[in-house]
Amino acid sequence: MFPLRYTMKSLKLSVSFLCAIAVFSVFAVFSEAATIYYVNATGGNNLSDGLSEGTAWKTISKVNGISFSPGDQVLFKRGETWRETLIPHSGNTSGYITYGAYGTGSKPLLLGSVTRKNVSDWTNETGNIWISPGFSIDIGNLIFDNEASVGVKVRNESELDVQGEFWHDKVNSLLKIYSQSNPALNYSNIECALKRNIINESGKSYVIYEDLDLRYGGAHGIGGSNVHHIIVRDCDLSFIGGSWQKEEVRYGNGIEFWDNSHDTLVERCRLWEIYDAALTTQGSGAANSKYNQFFRNNVIWNSEYCFEYWNKPGTSTSDNITFEYNTCVNAGHGWGHDQRWLETDAGWHNGRHLAFYTNTAETTNFIVRNNIFYEARNVDMVVEDPWNGIENVDLDYNAWYQSSGSMIDYYCTWTTCIGEYTMAEFTQYQADTGKDIHSLATDPLFIDMVNNDFHPAITSPLCTMSEAGYFVGALPCVDIANDTDRDGMPDSFENTYGLDINNPDDADNDNDADSLSNLWEHLMGTNPLIPDTDGDGVEDGSDSCPLSPPVHSSNTYYSSIQSAYAASGETAVIEMQDMLFTEHLTFNMSKLITLESGYDCDFLTFANTTNVIGDVTISGGVITIGSGEFVVQIN
Repeated sequence: MFPLRYTMKSLKLSVSFLCAIAVFSVFAVFSEAATIYYVNATGGNNLSDGLSEGTAWKTISKVNGISFSPGDQVLFKRGETWRETLIPHSGNTSGYITYGAYGTGSKPLLLGSVTRKNVSDWTNETGNIWISPGFSIDIGNLIFDNEASVGVKVRNESELDVQGEFWHDKVNSLLKIYSQSNPALNYSNIECALKRNIINESGKSYVIYEDLDLRYGGAHGIGGSNVHHIIVRDCDLSFIGGSWQKEEVRYGNGIEFWDNSHDTLVERCRLWEIYDAALTTQGSGAANSKYNQFFRNNVIWNSEYCFEYWNKPGTSTSDNITFEYNTCVNAGHGWGHDQRWLETDAGWHNGRHLAFYTNTAETTNFIVRNNIFYEARNVDMVVEDPWNGIENVDLDYNAWYQSSGSMIDYYCTWTTCIGEYTMAEFTQYQADTGKDIHSLATDPLFIDMVNNDFHPAITSPLCTMSEAGYFVGALPCVDIANDTDRDGMPDSFENTYGLDINNPDDADNDNDADSLSNLWEHLMGTNPLIPDTDGDGVEDGSDSCPLSPPVHSSNTYYSSIQSAYAASGETAVIEMQDMLFTEHLTFNMSKLITLESGYDCDFLTFANTTNVIGDVTISGGVITIGSGEFVVQIN
C-alpha cells in the first residue's frame, strides 16, 4: 500500500489506472442502407425486379449477373433448391453483401450436382455397364437414395465390377456405372457431384454467407484464393469433394481459403462427409500473407480432416489464426476415407482432426483452444516436420479422446515421428511439448452419438473445463432429463423467462439485446430479459462482472466511484473492480477515504488493475490509494 494524499488545495488531474483488458474482435461489419433482393426457384421470374417475395428472381445465374451495392442482401427462399454455382459480388468497407435465407422451413439448398434418376437417363452399354452422357467435367461422387449410400469411384474403366462403382470417361463426356439393372431402378435418386465449387469466391471481399445448405459438390463447398473480409455463419456443408485433381490425387474441402487471405470468420456451421478438410486455410504461392482468420463454434464429423493448415514458401507469413470452441468427431469415418487412391496404394490413410502439414511460412499467434477432438481413423493430430513457428502455437484447454492407437503424432516425416502418443501417454505429451497443459484426455460423454447429437452430458468433465470456466466445444452440456429441447437451457430457466422448451433455436436469440444469447445468460446467471442485470449502467454483454455492481463499500454496492464516495463515511474503504470506468471524479468532502482497485467480481481477491478515464478534482479531505497502479497526468 502506498498513500497519495491531497489536502486543502484544489488539484485537477487526469488519472489512468493501468489495466490489461482482453478484447476479442474480428472485424466490424458496417452497412449502408440495404436493398433486399429475393430469389425463389419455383415461384420466381428473372424478368421481375427481385425486390419483394412476390417479385422474386428465379435463378442464381440472374443473381450472379447483378451488380449489388454494399449493404445489400440476397435472400434465397427456404425449402427451395438450386443447381448452380454462386459467384458472389464484393462489398467494401462501407458494407458487406449478404447471401442468406428468407421464409420458413429448411435452409435453401445449393447443390453442386446434377441428378440422373430417370430410366431414360441411362443406356446399357454391355452387360452390367450403364452409361449416361453430358459429363464434360469430372464427377467426384455419386450420392444414392438421398444419402443412404454413395458410389465408389475407380481409376480405370476395367475396374468396374461391383455394384455402385463408377468411372468418368472424360474423352467422351460419359458417366459409366456398374449396375445389375438400370441404375434408376436400383436407386430412387442419383446425385452426380460435379467438379466445381458450389460457391466460387476467388478475389472477393466483404461478403457474408449465412443460413445456406451446400451439398454434393465434387470440388469445394466454398473455395477461392485471394479473399478477405469473408464471413460464413450458420451454414451446413455435406457430401463435398472427390473429384480428380492430379495424377492419383482426389480433392475437395468444405470451406477453403487458398493463398492470400485475411479477416475471415467461419462460425456456427455444421460440416460432415467432406472428402478432404472440413475447414482449411492453406497456400503455396510466391509469398502468401494470411492473418486474422477465425474458425469457431463449428460442429464437424465424418470428414477426413476437421482442420488442415499449412502455408508455403518461406517468404510467406501467417499471423493471428484461431481455431476455437469447435467440436470435431470421427475424422476419417466419412464416405471418402477408403477411396483415397494414393494413400491406399501406400498402405496408409489420413483421417486426422488437426492436419498440420509441412509449414515453412513464418507463423505467429496461432491459437487452438477450447475444442473437442474425438476419435480418428489415424490420429487426432499430426504435426509434420518442418513446421516453422511451432513454438508460437497456443494449444490448450482442449479435450482429446482416442480409444486405441496413437492419438497425437508430433514432428513427423513420412516414416517416423519424434513423438507418438497414445491417449494413455497424454501426460508425457504435455511434458515433452509444453502444449495442452490445461487440456484433458477424456471421454466427452456425448448424449446421442447415433443421431449425431454431440452435446456433452451434464456429467461430462468438459462442462467446466474451458479457460473461462464453461464448456468446451461448440455445443453446451445438456441435462437430458430436464432439458426438453436439448439447447443447454433447463426447462425451469426457459419457463421462468418465457422461452420455449420445445424450440432449441431460442438459445441463440438475444431477447434483451445486450449482446448475450439466452444460453449465455443462463450460463452466466444473468437475466435474459434485462440488458443490465446488476444495474451498473453496463450491459451484460460488455460487463466483465454482470452480476455485481462495480464498486463496493461498507456492505453496499454502487454503480460508480463518485456515488460510493458521496455515500461513504469517515475512513471508508471503496473497493473497485478490475474494469474500465469512464467518469469525472470530485473529492471535496472533509473525510478520509481509501481507494482499493483491481478486485475480482466477488471483491475477494485482486484480479488486475482498475482503469479510470476522466478528470479528478480534489479540494478537501484525504484520499489514500490503497492498491493498484496509477498513471497520473496533469492536464
